[in-house]
Amino acid sequence: MADELLWALVIMAGTAFSVLVYVVLSEVYSRREGPVMGGPEGVDEERPIERPVKKETSPSPPEKETEQQRLKRREKELAEREARVKAEKLKRLAEREHVIRRREEEEAAAKAQQKVKSQPGDREWIESEKQRIQELIHKAEERFNAGGLTEDHFKKIVAEYQNQLIDLDIRLKRASGGV
Repeated sequence: MADELLWALVIMAGTAFSVLVYVVLSEVYSRREGPVMGGPEGVDEERPIERPVKKETSPSPPEKETEQQRLKRREKELAEREARVKAEKLKRLAEREHVIRRREEEEAAAKAQQKVKSQPGDREWIESEKQRIQELIHKAEERFNAGGLTEDHFKKIVAEYQNQLIDLDIRLKRASGGV
């Protein structure tokens, strides 16, 4: 966003500079004295130089109006470009949000499926799940000892698995009628 604003500022500064140069040069050429004395025959000192009489013009000559129109057109182009960039960013954000939402929905569906599997009377499933989690803890320990995991990451993984084991123990007690 900052790069786009910087480029817009550079473009506007360049446009303003070119307008300034154009105005200065047009003033210089409009103040030029009339026709050159003499012509092909040489200098004619007897005849005075005829200077064109300037007519009163409106406060904003046509040149400035066209330049103003050009500036307005440029501002409009920049506004359109900004709108396109903004729309593109919103589109990308919507795509990211869609991916994240789909992933969350899939995870929620998987959790719901897991809850359906673990009915309070399903002791076999609870025991097999506890065994699977114990194996995952053992694999995490092996990876940690091999240097594949940092200590913080290892602790987080083991804590999550232990929380799952506690949940399974509670379900097992409920299934047996203990809690």
